[in-house]
Parts: sequence; C-alpha cells; structure tokens
Amino acid sequence: MRDRAQQRNIPECRRERKQESGREEREGERGRGREGEKKRERGGEANKETDQRKKERNKRKRPEWEREIGKRRETRVGKREKSKQRKTRVGKRERQTKRDQSGKERERKRETSVEQEREANNEMDQRQGEREWESGERERERESAGERQAKRVERDGARHAKRVGERDKQRDGPEWEIEREKEREEQTKRD
Repeated sequence: MRDRAQQRNIPECRRERKQESGREEREGERGRGREGEKKRERGGEANKETDQRKKERNKRKRPEWEREIGKRRETRVGKREKSKQRKTRVGKRERQTKRDQSGKERERKRETSVEQEREANNEMDQRQGEREWESGERERERESAGERQAKRVERDGARHAKRVGERDKQRDGPEWEIEREKEREEQTKRD
C-alpha cells in the first residue's frame, strides 16, 4: 500500500498514468465510431439511454450517505410547488370574498382620487395666484434693491478712488506703475 501511495505522488508516475488514460480514451473513441452512427440514426432516444446509464453508474460509485442525500433531494418539494399547493388550499368562497373586497376598494380609491384631483386643482389655482402676487412684490423689491445697489457702487467708487490716490502718492517706480495701470483697467471695467 505504501509503495502505491508513494508512486501516486511521484510526478513521473502521475504523467505515465495520465498518458495511459488518454490512450484508452482515444482508443475508445475509435471503437465507438459505428455506435455513434447508430445513435444518429435512432435520434435522441439513444442519448437519453446513455444519460440514464451514466446516472446509474454514478449512483453506484457514490457512497451510501451521499445516495441518501440524493433521495431526499428528489422527494423535497420546491418553493414554487409549495406556493401552488397553498393557493389550491384556499377555498373558492374565500377567493370570491377577496375579489369582492378588492373591487370595493378599487371603487373607493376611484372616488377619492376624483376628490383629490379637484382639491389639487383648487390648490394649484390658489398657488398660481399667490405666485403672481409674489412675483410682483419681488419685482418691486428688485427695483428698490437696484437703486440701493447703484448708490452703494457710487459710494464705494468714491472711497476706492480716494484710497488709490493716497496709495499713488506713497508709491513711485516702474513696478508701482504697472500695478496702477492694472487698477485703472479694473476700475474702467467696473464702470
């Protein structure tokens, strides 16, 4: 046993085993040529049969506890199936009452929606009126704000000119000359 286990782990042995298995597969394919033709003639039934055979073989290969799990899996009811069962359990009368209730609710909703629409329209009209009044107010405020802004600009301009004049007295030289030109350009842009 140990020798075999050691052989399994040796890479050369592994390689040989792989080559042998590959050879067997290839030979098998060669031998199966006629069988494949027969399958094509018979159609899909042959494929089903082979699938069934494969399944059986796999079941035989699987250990006992795995087979048990498989059985359980086959008998287990899926979620969809359960929901179907639940639906069929509900009686006809109950379903009818549900339908009636939903119909009544729909009617009620329709009535309330009409009322709500009326109220919403009234509110919209009111809001429109308020908006128009507010916009008029805003325009008046804007005009007064514009006047105030103009006065402020005049005052600031005078202050600025005064400041610039004082600064010019303190500065002399080519560097200050460039700065003065920039300030003059900014001033003209503002005006």
